[in-house]
Amino acid sequence: MKKTVIHFILAMIGVMASGGSATAEAPVVIAINLIPPYVFQKDGTLQGVIPEITQIVADKAGLPYVIEVYPWARIYKMGLEDKNILIPTIYRTPEREKRFKWVGAVFPLKLWIFKLKKRTDIRVDSIEAAKAYQIGGENEDASTQYLIQQGFVLGKNLTAFTRGKQLVQMLNSGRLDLVVAEELNFQHWVETLGLNLSNFEKVYFLNEVPGNLNLAFSLNTHDVVVEKYKKALNEIKEEGTFEKVLRKWGR
Repeated sequence: MKKTVIHFILAMIGVMASGGSATAEAPVVIAINLIPPYVFQKDGTLQGVIPEITQIVADKAGLPYVIEVYPWARIYKMGLEDKNILIPTIYRTPEREKRFKWVGAVFPLKLWIFKLKKRTDIRVDSIEAAKAYQIGGENEDASTQYLIQQGFVLGKNLTAFTRGKQLVQMLNSGRLDLVVAEELNFQHWVETLGLNLSNFEKVYFLNEVPGNLNLAFSLNTHDVVVEKYKKALNEIKEEGTFEKVLRKWGR
């Protein structure tokens, strides 16, 4: 990503010119996962509403950074253990509150439980009702963690997968009864597999799970870095840049 490298070099020059600081001992690593249509790769570059907002905030914060793409489970582990890790695609849940340093919300999402439309034997009008079926979710995703909190058991009535497309494949083949996923993510996975979206339907909305993607730093990150990013995010919201980017991507 040539643009990212240029930003990194310019930021480092700025730090060196100012004599350096405690915040510049290592670049911020923006660890991002591919979740089309919010984050996707095209012509060798990252695109989508989340990368665009994140890069605007990082540029405004004025600190050196690099952008790296990883699977979600690895990103979550990095956020828990490493220093100067910025995650731009994380749900803010009670169990995560003290595990990260939060910058702010960047995008609203909607989580649903899905089934095959032809499965008229499946009826889900509550979380409790869903426990009678085999359900799948993404590994370390907030929706999967929420199901575990509600009494679902991994290896019994809940299976976690590392890739979203696997969820759709398992659901379509009948090896899963239900899938929990973000609405547009699910739609993208279905289309990528060449399946007909009309063969699936939403059966229950998880309104109990916080519906925003957030920017959040690993706990080992210096508070000065976190505050610079908070200030930058607040400023682009006040200036109208944030809303302009959301409108550009259809929100």
